[in-house]
Amino acid sequence: MTVTFVSNLQNGSIVLNDATPVIIEKNISVDAGNTNITVDANQTSGVFSISAEATATLTGLTITGGKEGIGAGIFHMDGLSNCDRQYDYREFG
Repeated sequence: MTVTFVSNLQNGSIVLNDATPVIIEKNISVDAGNTNITVDANQTSGVFSISAEATATLTGLTITGGKEGIGAGIFHMDGLSNCDRQYDYREFG
C-alpha cells in the first residue's frame, strides 16, 4: 500500500490530538514527495508505532512532537533498520 499527499497540503501539518500514535500493522509506503508535510504528535503520544511484522517506508515527512518515553517519533517493535534520516536534534535541559 502506498500513501501519497495532494499538493494543496504543501507545507501543511497533520496534528495528532488523541494521545494515540499512527499505528502501522501492515507493509506501507508513505511518500510526501516535495509537499513538505509535518506530522506532529503534539507531545501527547509517539508519532508512528510500527508492528514487528510490518515494514514502513516514510519519505519526505517531518516527524515532530513525539512524547519521550513512549516512542517519540518512530517506535518499531522489532527495532529500526535501514533507516536513512536527517536530524534536527535539540537537547533540552
